[in-house]
Parts: sequence; structure tokens; C-alpha cells
Amino acid sequence: RIDYSLIKGTSGLSLISNTTISSASYVDITNQFSSSFVNYKVIGSGINMGTDNVQLRMRMLKESDDSQENASQYNYSIVGQRGAGNAVDDGATSAAEYVIISNNANTGQAINFEINIYKPFVSGHYTSFTHIAGGRRSGGDGHMTSGGGYLNLTTQYSGIKFYFSSGTLSAGNIIVFGISDS
Repeated sequence: RIDYSLIKGTSGLSLISNTTISSASYVDITNQFSSSFVNYKVIGSGINMGTDNVQLRMRMLKESDDSQENASQYNYSIVGQRGAGNAVDDGATSAAEYVIISNNANTGQAINFEINIYKPFVSGHYTSFTHIAGGRRSGGDGHMTSGGGYLNLTTQYSGIKFYFSSGTLSAGNIIVFGISDS
């Protein structure tokens, strides 16, 4: 016989929060990052919007006062595909936010994503991001993007803000995990 209580398996992820979205112009998820973990995984599931054909965007929230980091210091590059293999190409230098995915449909909980956030609370380090996102594109095609970037500041961040380029977030969940041993 095996005593399964002695086996210490772990996924490597520790749940920090699960936020349910219901009709808001933005979602601030505060007090997520701390000295407990170095890196984090954020999962967006069934994200839907009130306006068709918009961008899903993210900003970091400062540890000092939970205000959003909107300084033009986000640098990122995004690639992907849509429909029958048409290329998606996006990016920016010195932008006011990090774009996750564009041209989203406002039907059927259109967006799902996974973002890794590296060292948001580590003093003296640049916060970096990688992501993969996909779902229903405006007009009905499927689409996906993957990308990465960083904030060209060494500020400590304790939370994140999600919002669309216009309109509201109308449904979905955002789940934050700390990555163990990171």
C-alpha cells in the first residue's frame, strides 16, 4: 500500500486571487505582488467586452499607492495569426500601456489569456512580461497573439489593471498565481 499523504506534489503555482468581472470600465487587482514570490502567472478566462473591435490593455499598479503606471515606458512586441493564417503584428516603444490582444469580438466571452509577470516587486529590477492570448476576433475569425516586453522603470509594483481601449469589460475571471520557487 501507498500512503498518499506522504507524497508532496505541487503544481508550482499558489493561488493569490480570483476576480470575477461584471460590467466595469476597468478592473484593478491590487495587493497581488509581494516578497512572497518573485514571478507571477495571470490567467484571464472568458473575458468579454461591451464594445466590438477593441484592444485589451494592461498597466501595472505601483506598490507605493496602487496608482497606475501610465508613464510612457512600456516596450513590447506581439506576433500572431488570425483567420486562415493572416499575420498579426503589433508592438510599441515608450507606450503608456501593454497591449495584450486587439480587434476582439464583443460576443461569446471572446478572450482568454495567460501572462507571466517577472519581478514586479523586486527592488531595482525592470518588470518584464510574456503572454499568449486568443479567442474570437471581430468579424468571427479566430485569432491568437504571443508577445513580450518590459517596463523601462525599476519601480516596485503590487497589482495590475486591465481595461479595453474603449467600452467596458462585461464578463470573465482574472486569476493570479504566485510561481513557487521563483
